[in-house]
Amino acid sequence: MERWKRWAPLLVLAAAVVAYIAIATQLSLLQCEELHCRNWDLGIFQQSLWSTTHGKILWEAGDYEYFGVDSFFQIHPSFIMFPLAVLYAWAPVPATLLVFQAIVTGLAAVPLYFLTLKVTSSPKMALMAGVLFLAWTPILSSNLYDFHLESMLPLEFFTFFYLWVSRRYWLALAVGLVAIATLEVTPVLLVFVLMFLYWDELIRFGRGFWKHGWAGLRASAQSLRPDECRSVRWGLVMVGVSVAGYVFLRLLQGPFINVVLGYAPTEVTTTGFTPGSFGLSVAELGFHPTDRIVFWLLAYALIGFLPLYRPSTVIMAVPWMAYTAFTPYGNMVHLGWQYGYIIAIPLFLGLPYGFAPLMGWLGRLETVPSSGPPRPRPRLRLRRDVVLIVVFGWLLAANLVISPVDPAMQGGYGPFSPAPAYLVSYTPYPGYSEVQALADRIPPQAPVMASDHLFPLVANDVNAYAILWPSVNHSYPLPFDASHLPAYVFVTGAQFRAAPGFVLNGIWTPGTFVLVGYVSEAPYAGACLFGLDGGSLTGPTYGDAGNATGVGLGTSIPMCAEGYVS
Repeated sequence: MERWKRWAPLLVLAAAVVAYIAIATQLSLLQCEELHCRNWDLGIFQQSLWSTTHGKILWEAGDYEYFGVDSFFQIHPSFIMFPLAVLYAWAPVPATLLVFQAIVTGLAAVPLYFLTLKVTSSPKMALMAGVLFLAWTPILSSNLYDFHLESMLPLEFFTFFYLWVSRRYWLALAVGLVAIATLEVTPVLLVFVLMFLYWDELIRFGRGFWKHGWAGLRASAQSLRPDECRSVRWGLVMVGVSVAGYVFLRLLQGPFINVVLGYAPTEVTTTGFTPGSFGLSVAELGFHPTDRIVFWLLAYALIGFLPLYRPSTVIMAVPWMAYTAFTPYGNMVHLGWQYGYIIAIPLFLGLPYGFAPLMGWLGRLETVPSSGPPRPRPRLRLRRDVVLIVVFGWLLAANLVISPVDPAMQGGYGPFSPAPAYLVSYTPYPGYSEVQALADRIPPQAPVMASDHLFPLVANDVNAYAILWPSVNHSYPLPFDASHLPAYVFVTGAQFRAAPGFVLNGIWTPGTFVLVGYVSEAPYAGACLFGLDGGSLTGPTYGDAGNATGVGLGTSIPMCAEGYVS
């Protein structure tokens, strides 16, 4: 019986992790079947990983077309992309990245469980923390927006924190280095996490310095116990590593990458060390301030504001709070984008420390006052458990009500904003397999332009470029023009007019493009594949294409194109 009590919470957590991975994987794949996976960002990651193993280091067309960069490294200098490229080369399909993302997200609940257990010594609280993380709305809503490196951060940070408080500093340092290699924001977050861990020591040193200057600071340091002194030394090492890592990544992202890879210098908005290099501005404080405040309140409310019972836990959230306050990007403070992974770090690292007041209050339910030590009141143990179940159940229900698993939230409108994660209809749209078959008609490495929602189907091609959506002018020159058209154009009806003018003119000019095939029963008003006339266009057509192969579009409009000109 004792063995069962010891293992039961872990078994329940394992079941919850498996359930989360299954649900997140299924919904992610369903989104792709409904063509909600896009160039921004699944296609960008696919193409950058594919190109790395095919001769061009982290090349992807999406960021080139917007910012003129020659490598994903200039947007995010992430070394974790190289092992990911090996994984993707093993199975170069969107499902590889989507399943990987669901797995690393779900597994983050495991170190969180052990961290909470270490802080609270309560398996029930540890299980509550792990399951609440899996059910927390910002997590699943971030998981369902294509693929992002941010998905690895909760697993890395929870593991780092657990190892650090367990005083396994070498292992924690190794995990910290992996986190720094994942995303350039990590070193900043690590410094503030360490500030929380050493907050008491910082207060002690600060008071000593305030009262007695350097002598007081030295006296405070000398008052540390040997284990505290060792911990502080490791903390200083980790801060130094974080600062050095941040400077290295930012320099690599900016001027160094041009020298290393031989790229032409480009002005990228994420290069530099000033607030302006991040696009941050004080002027943004007055732009939709309510959204920013409400978002943070909602994030805390969905875990019962428990971290705030230990006010110093807010220290870990300071850098991202500041970023979301001064950034012009409104999607950072709305559900359904990848940034829920980042805010999960300070909130759930603070959650175990917020459990202490709850545990104390529940403990008082079990005791009766007396002149001596408090005496247990066994009959009230049930009341304590009922209160815990009610609180936990209320939090789970609140999260599920506004989560993408709630069909009522679907249609692109999560709380406060249209968001990609809220586009699952739960009913696979017919025609996806035919759309895939159309994509398979395109020869490997053929020059192709594809609509945003079709780009993941052609992303394993270093010569593939996206038709920017919504329709905007391409900021940087494409390798195509009126005299050098792409060999293929793969478009949805909804995004047809977003194609560059020279592409549209070519499609409607007799003898330039022919219709390879189309699928009318597909999302976003169907899909069409056009190829240059005279190319290798053998084989059957798909969907409703009938005998459309080889038909010029100058004088007659096939059925699949009627919606394009209406």
